[in-house]
Amino acid sequence: MPFEKSGDLNWHHKEIVLLDLKWVSKTIVVHVEMNQFGDQDHQGHAPTIILTRESNGRKEDVLMVSGRAHGHALVSLDQQDRLVARINQSNPHSAGTVKWQIVC
Repeated sequence: MPFEKSGDLNWHHKEIVLLDLKWVSKTIVVHVEMNQFGDQDHQGHAPTIILTRESNGRKEDVLMVSGRAHGHALVSLDQQDRLVARINQSNPHSAGTVKWQIVC
């Protein structure tokens, strides 16, 4: 059974660390699925969920999902990398979910 986990993003949780590899000495590949959801009447400025790989002070946006869309990505993570998901709008009605699964 694969190791997987999910996290919710909303007004109170605008950024979450999905995975922190500072104690892992191998490169892993992670499958990430992101969904933006909520009432269409409240989506106003199409708030975006952003998936970012952080390493040694460097940030790289990997995937962005806007509106009521969803997206998938395979992300390679090395030692010292962190996988972070966040909402870039301060819309109180924006919400979404991020699910990740270690592939190899």
